[in-house]
Amino acid sequence: MSASNVLHPDQFERVHSTLLEKTLPEIAAHHYSNSPEYMRALTRDIKRNGIQHPVEMHGNDIQEGHHRAAVAYKLGIPMPVSEVDHYSRPEADAYREDTEKWHNKYLAQTFKNAGMEP
Repeated sequence: MSASNVLHPDQFERVHSTLLEKTLPEIAAHHYSNSPEYMRALTRDIKRNGIQHPVEMHGNDIQEGHHRAAVAYKLGIPMPVSEVDHYSRPEADAYREDTEKWHNKYLAQTFKNAGMEP
């Protein structure tokens, strides 16, 4: 990762997710095909407002922010990142369960920011 905590499109080929067992292009294809309405809203929101929260990374491994990373990849825009400790698979699963309510709230806010209905 660069010292400025931004990954540029020419660095995206190194990005992957151990949790999802996918490279960034595969993550983008997965999210855009499995959650098209949400990804359309998130893309629209990011085009309007930029990426508001950095993608959490451990080295080149995405820990949190897979959807934001997919949009950055799809749009070919720089991706703000922050370095975090590595999550083990059980820790990541527990984290995901604990943040389900936050994600639902974030989903609703994303649609609102994009001027769309969920």
